[in-house]
Amino acid sequence: VTVNHSNNLRCVAVNTQLKPFSDQRMRQAFNGAVDKSKFVSVIAKGYGTELTAPIARQVTGYAPQTPYAYDVEKAKQLLAEAGYPNGFTFTIDSLNNTTYQQIDQVLQQMFSKIGVTAKINPMESGTFNNTVFAPFDKTTLQAVVIGWSPSTGDADWGLRPLFAKASWPPDLYNLAFYDNPNVNKLLNDGLSTANQSIRDQAYAAAEKTIWNDAPWVFLYSPYNISGQSASLT
Repeated sequence: VTVNHSNNLRCVAVNTQLKPFSDQRMRQAFNGAVDKSKFVSVIAKGYGTELTAPIARQVTGYAPQTPYAYDVEKAKQLLAEAGYPNGFTFTIDSLNNTTYQQIDQVLQQMFSKIGVTAKINPMESGTFNNTVFAPFDKTTLQAVVIGWSPSTGDADWGLRPLFAKASWPPDLYNLAFYDNPNVNKLLNDGLSTANQSIRDQAYAAAEKTIWNDAPWVFLYSPYNISGQSASLT
């Protein structure tokens, strides 16, 4: 059996254009309220690693950031500073497969510790796609569990479809409806040159800003696991 890091990831995108998630403190509170190591141990059965960037470490252009510490009290403080000392209720949309429903349930338990009630809304794939690809003026998304694996293995396709303003649904997969002009520029800078050093600098700066803005609850990257019979050569 061979176990390797993958370019895949799991996260929760929150709608940054709608209250309460339009407040950065709220989004950072959610990251602090979630014990990412539990996702690796419980959901990935230990076969994964906590995210330390908006892309997985196998992706070219990966620039590691300081992980959000699991700190329930600090999360409660940020929640209060954002104007929700008594918490609130919101809905998490997701696919209805086993892994995503397990993620939903663990998130629900963890958010309850900071006084936030998460309602779970699992959907089959057709309904899910119709829901998440609705344009902003028709979207019902508050938060959604998603996965992403850039087919190119490069930071451009690990970031641009998920964080560029031009990638808002229905065009691509920016389900957080995230819009940071500096990030938009950096992503364009990285796309406009073949000089890998310049690209790496642009993507590293973009990843740092995205990480701090926290349009996602950054969860984990599952390992790739493969095996072969001992009789094969």
